Amino acid sequence: MIEEHDVSSRTTGPWQRATSTWEVSDEDGDLETVTSEMRDGDGNVVDSETSNVSGSSASGEHELRSRQGGEEDVKLTVTDENGNTDTNVEPL
Repeated sequence: MIEEHDVSSRTTGPWQRATSTWEVSDEDGDLETVTSEMRDGDGNVVDSETSNVSGSSASGEHELRSRQGGEEDVKLTVTDENGNTDTNVEPL
């Protein structure tokens, strides 16, 4: 279901920022949501963004940020209307 997932990151002052760019598809044409989560080294979510999608394909980007420090990765999860999921994790 995840066709492409790229993450770019930058630090601005105390902020760690990440752009999660994605392309997803579903053969049944019943895509529902795409969520990007910025996580720390313990796997705790420090920021997230969700897009509602539909149809057989979708693309977009999520802007994530945190002042916490120690951010490690961005996890992308796509879900269809039947509850099927696909995930991908990209390091920062």
